[in-house]
Amino acid sequence: MDELDAVFRPQERRSYTLEFALLRWQPVPRHYDLDVGILFPMVEGSLYRSGDERPIKVKGRVIQFASPTHALGSTESVLGEFVFRLGDASAEVRVALDSSFLKGLRDAATWGLEVFTSYESPDLRRHLVRLVRQAGARLGEVIRLCEQMASSEDPADALAHAELLWARARLMMLLNQDEAAAEYVVQGCHRAESSGLPLGPRMVRAGQGLCLLLEGAREEDAAGRVQSLLPHGRDRA
Repeated sequence: MDELDAVFRPQERRSYTLEFALLRWQPVPRHYDLDVGILFPMVEGSLYRSGDERPIKVKGRVIQFASPTHALGSTESVLGEFVFRLGDASAEVRVALDSSFLKGLRDAATWGLEVFTSYESPDLRRHLVRLVRQAGARLGEVIRLCEQMASSEDPADALAHAELLWARARLMMLLNQDEAAAEYVVQGCHRAESSGLPLGPRMVRAGQGLCLLLEGAREEDAAGRVQSLLPHGRDRA
């Protein structure tokens, strides 16, 4: 679970660039500067545009589309989108996420630096693709472990199963399956309660992130169930 925890842990706001067509009739995509924080798959922050006195609010999420030939986390291609709104606009901006970066010597050099060093490109699209691949690569393992631990009555196993169910929920949200994610969240809450054990720091952090994501997805009931399990949630009850 350490790999998933690294992906799902909230990432502080930092500066990125993103190329997209701001207007539907804009013939050529342009590069924009953003300052965003990531609670994967949610992305929030500000976009800066020349001539504007104030930054424009950015709020959106990553949606990964899986198919039999292009599964989540595929090493060949990642088919998905970063879908967001700017300010109070009702129209969504959709930026395709494609991992086929080796389109020239400059991209190849950047890819090599990212793989073999600690360098991170400021390109937000590249960063989101990397998170999708890292998370998606664990989907099959998470499902297998969930099924494996479902029948165990050992308290430690029950708590570990609860953590896996929450991780599975996050992966379902990445797949834009919020209703199914909420069901896994509630199952995880049941397992955590049945264990009789306190949540560890990593699971508390996961629960805090889940609450924010579920509230953003308007799954308030599931968010409330998680909130009641968190230490400060119990204190308020």
